[in-house]
Amino acid sequence: VLVGSGLVQAWYQVREWGALTGTHYGHLLITKTALVAVILAAAVFSRRWVRHNRQHHRSLRGLLASVTVEVATAVAVVAVTAALTAASPARSAYRPPVELTVHAGPVTVQISTVSAGARAVDLHVYTFDRAGLVTDVRQLHMTAERPGGQHGARTVDVPLRHVGNGHFIAPHWVLPSTGRWRLQLTVQISDLNAYVTDAQLPIR
Repeated sequence: VLVGSGLVQAWYQVREWGALTGTHYGHLLITKTALVAVILAAAVFSRRWVRHNRQHHRSLRGLLASVTVEVATAVAVVAVTAALTAASPARSAYRPPVELTVHAGPVTVQISTVSAGARAVDLHVYTFDRAGLVTDVRQLHMTAERPGGQHGARTVDVPLRHVGNGHFIAPHWVLPSTGRWRLQLTVQISDLNAYVTDAQLPIR
């Protein structure tokens, strides 16, 4: 019952494997699981010791050692559980970096984001030519649209800045809501040639 209820609660609070190893909550949960395994192992040893030695007057040293391990580990489990209660759930704290690659005519566009907090990312855009070499473009314009639903359709401009050859950034870009946003990019490579492409960007 303990294991089953613990697994259900862990899944509700974590939801993704990456969140288990990539968040403070996940690390605490792994630690708690390891400590519980130690308690169970010590309990099995104690039970076997009692079963095999209850008819004999032998030293209780082995039993006392295993019971001591159980008690000490149980105290550690309580401490870790208290820390888990205070920590942000992994499902909300987990914000992994995102890498996207799309094509706009002869230009390959690479989009990368790193979380800068809730609903915020540091966004970098790189442009490459057909040979995979960094190439500059005349202009790059990007908008983000949140599909309908409870938030309704909404389009916002992405405040891109040109900071180097084939490199654009939007530092600490904050969106109105979490969810999957549709990015639309217009890549202008000359006065007469412009290409439009899109990508899906998850925002946590």
